[in-house]
Amino acid sequence: MASLAGVRLKANRFLFEPELNIHLGSLYVKQLSRMFRGDKKYMLAAYNAGPHRVKRWRKIPGSDKLDIFIENIEFSETRLYVKNVLKNYWAYKLLTNNFEISDNELLSFNDGW
Repeated sequence: MASLAGVRLKANRFLFEPELNIHLGSLYVKQLSRMFRGDKKYMLAAYNAGPHRVKRWRKIPGSDKLDIFIENIEFSETRLYVKNVLKNYWAYKLLTNNFEISDNELLSFNDGW
């Protein structure tokens, strides 16, 4: 990501600098957003497990639906990551009175995650 952003690192230790890490992470999220047309479930899974895996998981019938996609993620770490980030995202939206949440998202919100 650093080379794509035109950032030349003198040493790997610079990756641990918060400003650089946030900058590169933001660029990566923007890239994933374009790649997956802003679909959060795909973006989160790709951020955690890589875009190539998400492209493979999207071929599973029904994977356009949130619950089917998430339950077919083969790595428990990635599955839990996607669930937890989405749960916190929806909770934040509810707390900030932004109730523009789809029925599918609401149904998934309180299913024991």
